[in-house]
Amino acid sequence: MSFLQSWILWGLPAVLLPIVIHLIHKRRHRVVEWGAMRFLMQGAQMSRGMQRLRHFVLLALRTLAVLGLIMGLGRPLAGGWLGGVGGGRPDTVLVLLDRSASMSAQTVDGGATKLAAGVARVADALESVEAARLLCIDSVTLAPVELDAASDLLSLPIATETAGEADIPAMLEVAAQYLEENSTGRAEIWILSDAQTAGWAAEDGRWPLLDESLAALPAGVRVNVLNLKAARKNLAVRVEHAERVVAGDTAELVLDILVRASGTAAENVSVPVALDVNGARSIVSVDVTGTQGEVRGHRVQVALGDDEGWGFVELPGDANAIDNRYYFTFGAGETAETVVVYEDEAVRDVLRFAAEAPVREGTRFVVDSYLRSETSDLQLANATQVLWQGALPVGDNALAVERFVEAGGRVLFLPSREGDTGAFLGCSFGPEVELGDGSAPVAPSFWRKQDDLLRDGDDGTPLTVGELLVARLWPPVGDVTRLAGFASGETLLARIPTAHGGAYMLATLPSAGASNLASQGVTLVALVARGLEAALDELGSRGQVDAGAFAPLGEAGLVSEISPDWLLSEHFQHAGVARVGTELVGLNRSAAEDEATALNEDRLAGLLPHVDVSWVVADAEEGGLVEEVWRAFLMLLLVALLGEAVITVTESSPRPVGRA
Repeated sequence: MSFLQSWILWGLPAVLLPIVIHLIHKRRHRVVEWGAMRFLMQGAQMSRGMQRLRHFVLLALRTLAVLGLIMGLGRPLAGGWLGGVGGGRPDTVLVLLDRSASMSAQTVDGGATKLAAGVARVADALESVEAARLLCIDSVTLAPVELDAASDLLSLPIATETAGEADIPAMLEVAAQYLEENSTGRAEIWILSDAQTAGWAAEDGRWPLLDESLAALPAGVRVNVLNLKAARKNLAVRVEHAERVVAGDTAELVLDILVRASGTAAENVSVPVALDVNGARSIVSVDVTGTQGEVRGHRVQVALGDDEGWGFVELPGDANAIDNRYYFTFGAGETAETVVVYEDEAVRDVLRFAAEAPVREGTRFVVDSYLRSETSDLQLANATQVLWQGALPVGDNALAVERFVEAGGRVLFLPSREGDTGAFLGCSFGPEVELGDGSAPVAPSFWRKQDDLLRDGDDGTPLTVGELLVARLWPPVGDVTRLAGFASGETLLARIPTAHGGAYMLATLPSAGASNLASQGVTLVALVARGLEAALDELGSRGQVDAGAFAPLGEAGLVSEISPDWLLSEHFQHAGVARVGTELVGLNRSAAEDEATALNEDRLAGLLPHVDVSWVVADAEEGGLVEEVWRAFLMLLLVALLGEAVITVTESSPRPVGRA
């Protein structure tokens, strides 16, 4: 419970006034012993206990009457989101909106979505709290928006669902930074989320820093999490694989379709899935057993001249409109494009050879080369992997590479022969080191064989990394993961920590005087090929990309329908098909959004152990988050006064005189 007029609580000692008056009143009457009255007092002994009880009841009722008056004037609030007694209203409230696809699920049949219901309830609560400063941060823009009134939340264009994922730690980082940079006083952070594990990223390394920064705020902060449950069962559909195959004079599209069920007990049901390919519609039935059903290798004939195209699969309407449709694209074949940025032409030729090696059947390998000094506006919209030799990217190029990696791409950095190589994500190449005694190169003594780029083959055959000979290297500096190195402690290959994609640093060059990577080419080809394979799997050869992750990679336009409700700047946050360069790309919700796993209260408490956190799980049909309860204290006041009146009137009524 909290109070809108918390200053009135200074009057709580007035509750003792009836007791003080009672004690003073007792001292006003002097007791005189009179012998003749002693016999009368003994006769009234039986009624004295009842009279004392009445006095105690009167005293209690008068005390409750004063208490009810004070509490009512303080305008008390009741609800799971408010601080302790006397906490008062916060100076600053930041509302964090989870706009992920799962938040579009309806809370009840035909009702509002989880996000809409949550926004409405928070707006209602904030009307009572009346904070001095109110801001909103959404999971798409990550920018604080100041509001004039709580009701503005209901009309915010950013208070709508998208097909993208939320990043709760990123929103909290923005909120914490705002509170640190502004003199905000006592603050509250309200998070509207369905606690999906994908958006909360409980294993992310940012949580300890968030806990520390929020706990260190001088005026204190309270974090409130509202989790609105979806009451209805839900089905979600996706296409796991789409491939165009040609046999003779016919062409077919081969699809793998998956349907997931959640929010209901296991059941067996046949679900009609509408299939649209280049405007031609058909129906395919998917048998769902328990929580999942699938159709593998479903074939749809397409025109032989259609080298590319797009379509979608769609479910009948249910609790969540966003996961009822999934877009896919197809083309003449898969393309793996490698962008080589170089300072040394000899190194460029070796890298081109490794990138063009046909290591994956049915894939076309393309290489584009750019001289490092002439690369001012790097375009990576169609790239799968970047091989960067020379000073590390800076400015717009660094931002382009970071976004490329975040979207799932792979980049392998090789050092420059120059002294200053710059830094990327806090990592750089150190000064040149000469291995051994200078007369003979040295072979690596360690490399990670279980996973990553130097892992053993599928049949268990190890790479010939031990046959490499390295004379000179530029060791990686920074918070990197060591994948290969030497007995002397130097690192040959390292991975830069990233949330998505992959960024690697190879500490030597495939050139004379540095190593024999050029002549002992198996290892270098494996490095490049495995990076390409991993990127193709994550990027889907640009055929499938998670909504929201693709937009920054270059100029593109949607070729599928666009809702008039979408903001122009957020088209790529929604599901659809875009043309980027020469390729069609399907934008869809991530696979994690279809998972029904959610964070529980105990796990959340472990993420922010030093922060005051309130967790509210609610249904849309429940009452408001915060309600004024002064009427209850007014009723307490009236009942107390009425009780006092009844007892007083009864006590003062004349008693009938009995016969002797």
